[in-house]
Amino acid sequence: MSDLESFASGGTLRFFPTEIGYDDSFKARRLKCLEKTNYPLMIVKVNFFSYFKDVTGASEVEVELPKGSTIAELQHTVFERYPKLEGMKRSTLIAVGVEYQKRDYVLEEGDRVSFFPPVQGG
Repeated sequence: MSDLESFASGGTLRFFPTEIGYDDSFKARRLKCLEKTNYPLMIVKVNFFSYFKDVTGASEVEVELPKGSTIAELQHTVFERYPKLEGMKRSTLIAVGVEYQKRDYVLEEGDRVSFFPPVQGG
C-alpha cells in the first residue's frame, strides 16, 4: 500500500526524505539513516493548520528524523516535501505541544509539532 493509499484509508502519511540538504551535520545524520546503519531515528507528528493544511492536503503527517534534530531541520524536511510552503519559511509559526519554540529547539521522540501560517487581523 502506498503512503497516499494508507492516508486515504485513514492512516497517517509518513515520509522520510531521500533528498539530502540543510547543513553538513544534518546531511551526515540523514545519510547514516538512509544507509540503514544503527544511527537512531525518531518519529515526530506534524500538524498543519489553515493554509498549510490546504497546500499539503493533510492535517497530520509523521516524519522520521535522526534523533537530536531541531525544529529548523524538521522545517527543512517538511518544506522539501512540500515546496509550495517554502515562501512561508520565515513567517511560519511553529509550536511543540502548546508552546511556540525557536528554530534551534531540539525535538524528542513522539513530539507533536504544529505549523501555523502567520496570523493576520484587521
